[in-house]
Amino acid sequence: MISQKTRTLLKKFGRLFPAVPLEVAFAWAGTFGETKDGLAYIGSIRDFRTPVLHWATAATALPFSVIAAEIIRDGSSAGRIATPACSGSAR
Repeated sequence: MISQKTRTLLKKFGRLFPAVPLEVAFAWAGTFGETKDGLAYIGSIRDFRTPVLHWATAATALPFSVIAAEIIRDGSSAGRIATPACSGSAR
């Protein structure tokens, strides 16, 4: 899919900026995950190699990332993880 998406981006760029030459030097992709409802999963794992591992996944948009960070921060300082705005958590 990388080569197909690269060609698509080149075509779109060419339509927007026909006078600007563009040559692709590198093309790559990243992993992207999301939940069914679009909300983040936030929680903690106590059975890991560290005393407590806090995590947030699928916090794809900046506002959700900030909310996830605040929930982890507030839960960590209180010795727990509160998840009022999340679609799930793991214990």
